[in-house]
Amino acid sequence: MKLKISLFFSFLSALVYTQQDTLPEYFIPNTAFNVGEILKYDLKYGVIKGGEATLEVDLVPVGYSYTYHFKTRLVTTGMAEKLAIVIDIYESYVEVENKLPIKAIRNVKENNYLSYNEAIFDRANNRIISIKSGIIDSIPENLMDIVSVFYYARNALFKYGKEQKVIPMYLYFDEEIYPLNIHYIKNDVINTDFGRMETLLFMPIVEKGSVFANEDELKIWISNDENYLPLKIWAKLPIGTLKIELKGFEELRNTFITLKEIKKEEKKKRKLLRRKKLNYETE
Repeated sequence: MKLKISLFFSFLSALVYTQQDTLPEYFIPNTAFNVGEILKYDLKYGVIKGGEATLEVDLVPVGYSYTYHFKTRLVTTGMAEKLAIVIDIYESYVEVENKLPIKAIRNVKENNYLSYNEAIFDRANNRIISIKSGIIDSIPENLMDIVSVFYYARNALFKYGKEQKVIPMYLYFDEEIYPLNIHYIKNDVINTDFGRMETLLFMPIVEKGSVFANEDELKIWISNDENYLPLKIWAKLPIGTLKIELKGFEELRNTFITLKEIKKEEKKKRKLLRRKKLNYETE
């Protein structure tokens, strides 16, 4: 299977829409993530842990300016490591202003299979320049790679899921350009390692012939807060069910709060309002 365990990155990247008439022309403020943010995920096939993934955000100097540097790393662990040693690293260098990728790096090691590629997004000439396959002309405007799309989605997509309903996008992955539609399904509440969380549930529909052909084969739960974190991903694969869950984080930009904590805060506010009302009535 072409994507193997590195499917994880495709799941995360299936979450942005790039319709030209709805995108800001230039500046997109960053409201969802911080420089220094780290997200940590566990991958499980059924009840068996199969791997771990980390996503990191940095800011690096380029010439007289800076770009975001997003880095995603996936490795097999435990029993899965005995069957296949996987170390997949994906990197993306992204414009700070418009959040569009400048350069994408794919560095994959899966047992004896090695693959490395760098791709430059030459938007002035509407093309990608790849050291592996040369020039890819006539690319869709605002095309994303599989790492940058994740962060773009957190800033510019998830908050509009309800209104948009169906989200069309184009994704550059492994020298190919893939069209797919992401459907907002509903608001949902799920259990996580951090407690019960309010989420937004999305399901992608991928073009025929892809790994995922049906809507019910891939589900993605996004935290319904200002961080818009993928908390849980469920995928139905030929080899079984794959679950990906957020297990840890560092340096989040916004407060991360569970339903229990929300209810606790609401209870405090109600008590405070009752006290104020009582004090007013007794004066």
